[in-house]
Amino acid sequence: MDFKFKGRPLTQEESNTFITMSLSAHKDLPLDEEGTLSNELLAKILMKRIKAYKLPFKISAMFFLASISTAFTNPGKIMILLWLAHQYHKKNQVPLLGLNEWVDIFPFGIPTEKELERMWESQKAPGAPSGNLLDDIRTWHPDPI
Repeated sequence: MDFKFKGRPLTQEESNTFITMSLSAHKDLPLDEEGTLSNELLAKILMKRIKAYKLPFKISAMFFLASISTAFTNPGKIMILLWLAHQYHKKNQVPLLGLNEWVDIFPFGIPTEKELERMWESQKAPGAPSGNLLDDIRTWHPDPI
């Protein structure tokens, strides 16, 4: 799956979150070292997916991902962002994904709702769990783990 998209600028709230996280980058840790996120439902869901797909996020990238995901009407669309991050990680062999990597992945802004819908529809496949390739661990890790 290769997704191409037209980006949208960050909202004011997303920009504020990004700037705040950038200014506290010295406190940025690997995601699995932060225990306080376990109280937030969205964070729990994202952390389970990130762990299952073995995405090495820092806390800043996780919070930024959570903040922009609230703008989407379909929670499954967050999987597209995770997939794009996964592809970047595989291609560039980056040890941890933080805010600098988000800037590289999304230099022109994140995909629009329409673009995410198009990408989400393009990854649907009969025979995949729930009919979605991105819900199948074999899409993320084709080799046995």
